[in-house]
Amino acid sequence: MELCQEEREEIFAGLAAGRTCRAIGARMGRDASVISREVARNGGRDAYRPSRSQATRTAALEQARRDHPERFRTSGPVLPKTLRLPEQVWINKPEDPEPQTITKPTAA
Repeated sequence: MELCQEEREEIFAGLAAGRTCRAIGARMGRDASVISREVARNGGRDAYRPSRSQATRTAALEQARRDHPERFRTSGPVLPKTLRLPEQVWINKPEDPEPQTITKPTAA
């Protein structure tokens, strides 16, 4: 679960009071790693600001919601893995009771 604005302000107050990430997390009911990552991601102990942190998160969410057509652009048709030919192809001949295996030649 992500942090809300009030939690970010509580982190800021805890940092200003000189508390550790572990102490801030315990007070908020959050794991210390959540607090530590939040602080590190947004400028560190000396530069952390809740408003800037919230703005960064909002911008990231907006970016994630946008269409990204370049992600889906390919040079040609792509077949699902289930339709790609395996390295070995099984061939059944009417006169053979057992299937045979032919290994495809590999390009050098």
